[in-house]
Amino acid sequence: MSSKWEISIYHIDVVVEKDIVVIYADGIKALSNRIYAAVGADWKIELTDALAENVMIYGK
Repeated sequence: MSSKWEISIYHIDVVVEKDIVVIYADGIKALSNRIYAAVGADWKIELTDALAENVMIYGK
């Protein structure tokens, strides 16, 4: 029995303005949400069965 891995590569952008967060996958809006406790909170990204490379964080 052989295992076959499917590899998909996406460009993810996360835009945060005050308490609104919008996530884009390959330039297409995938999720938008209001986060009430966003200001001053720690942000964490949890990946399951995924790999993140070339992560860059930009701020004003």
